[in-house]
This record gives sequence, C-alpha cells and structure tokens, in this order.
Amino acid sequence: MTMYDRLIQRLLRVNQFPHTVKMGLRNSIALHEALGSPAKRFDTIHVAGTNGKGSVSWKLAKALESSGFKTGLFVSPHVSCFRERIQVNSALISEDQVEALLPHIFDKTSQLAIPATFFELTTALALQHFAHEEVDCVVLE
Repeated sequence: MTMYDRLIQRLLRVNQFPHTVKMGLRNSIALHEALGSPAKRFDTIHVAGTNGKGSVSWKLAKALESSGFKTGLFVSPHVSCFRERIQVNSALISEDQVEALLPHIFDKTSQLAIPATFFELTTALALQHFAHEEVDCVVLE
C-alpha cells in the first residue's frame, strides 16, 4: 500500500472514530489559522444551495479558466477517486501533493487538539493546495 493510499484511508476513517463533532465553524477557522490562513491568498466564489451546485461550480470554474485565470475547484462528492474533489485548471491534485500536504494538516489537528471532520480536513487540504499552486481564484461547492 502506498503512502497516498494510507493517508486517504486515514482521512476516510476520521468520522468513524468516536469524537465530539463541534457544530459551527470553530474547527474550520482554527485549522485555517493554524495553516497560515491559505484562503486569504486568493479570491473565492462559494456556490451554495440545494440543487445544481456541482454543475454551476464546474461551469463557473471552466469560464474563469477560459478567461485566463488560474482557477481552483473544490467539489464533493467524488465519483471515481478522491483527487477529483480538488483541481487546478482541470488538473486533479496529484498523489504527491496529497502526500506533501495532508500529513502536515493531520499534525496540526493533533498538536492543537482540533477534532476536525473529514470535510474540514478535505477543505483544509484543498485550500493548502490552492495556495501552494498560487491560484487566482477558487470555486468552492
């Protein structure tokens, strides 16, 4: 089993372990600040609602990319592989990049006792990746 596979398995097991899930944004904000506030490095469009978020997000990201913006896209769920959730200019995050970023995120949650959920950890990974890739803008579903 590769390091990437082990990291994804650990990530997928996060919500299976008994820990108190804190409602609200406290965990997300604490983790974001602990990681150096990566979302402050780019403009963000958050697509919210009940239906059609994925389609709108994909079309918006493609329009921005076609207009010359280096564009991050964060969507869920994935269809065939975890890496589909996090893209820059239609390129999936690489296994190497997951291996470089995710252990640091796990370390921060342990050091600061942040009981982050799967979604909070995945969001942190996406924001870290987008900052690392120096995107101009991000579309978040």
